[in-house]
Amino acid sequence: MTDLPTILARSSPGTATASFRFSKKTEAKPPRSMPAQQGAGATFCAFSIPTIFSTRTSLSVWPAFYQHGANSRPILVHHFLAIKSHADNDLDGDVFGKTHDSPMNLYAFAKRYRFLWNEIGPTTSICINRRLADRLFPISERARISADAFIACGASLVGEAYLLKEILGGYRIHGNNNWHGADQRISQSYSDTLQEYLNRKLVENNLSPVISFDDSIYAWPRLVSDRRWLKLAWHMTRLSALQHDRYTARFVYYTLMSIAQLGMKAVRSRIDHLE
Repeated sequence: MTDLPTILARSSPGTATASFRFSKKTEAKPPRSMPAQQGAGATFCAFSIPTIFSTRTSLSVWPAFYQHGANSRPILVHHFLAIKSHADNDLDGDVFGKTHDSPMNLYAFAKRYRFLWNEIGPTTSICINRRLADRLFPISERARISADAFIACGASLVGEAYLLKEILGGYRIHGNNNWHGADQRISQSYSDTLQEYLNRKLVENNLSPVISFDDSIYAWPRLVSDRRWLKLAWHMTRLSALQHDRYTARFVYYTLMSIAQLGMKAVRSRIDHLE
């Protein structure tokens, strides 16, 4: 089946980066050195090295692109993954992936809240068409880890995301990528790089550069972690008054609960010390 996408992958210790190839008649190139060339191929698949997949993946994903316009619009299609051990055994039926209504575009959300979550998942489960690839690449050379967020968040802003509610692959957990379920807090440098990339892509696609992580509720967990209470209080008060909706109120509640938990932990530690 020569019209199915050819999938290449490579990684180095401690990372999970992918090489990509368009379908028939296009040349394989790493994503940061590309943009996509024009040609016959329409679909672009991204898989990282811990992935387990089969021909069923292509046979399910390929029709989804044609159902939603093939290469006429910038489209991303993604699916669920089964979490596998190093020996390829299922881990307690864990499923890796996120659900959302389709099609999904988060530009309106980002414009209101100044940030967005990765609502798609890892590159392991993502396929994008050439129209979207032309909008997303190249990715910043500074994106050395978690490059999936650049593709997923970028696609959520300048394209359309469609979810296939099927388990079409597996994600193998091993020593260098055993982060599933762990605290995945990111550094300031990473969020700055991601913000610059997303705003640049918005401008390139004739949209306003609306992302400002430090001016959004996205910054609250870091402020709690750093114990910057005065700035957090001012931040929460300002955004609550500005946005004045249930979404922001819910994050105020969760943030206050996390502060309370820190306080209880400090009290227990002091009591244990006295004993």
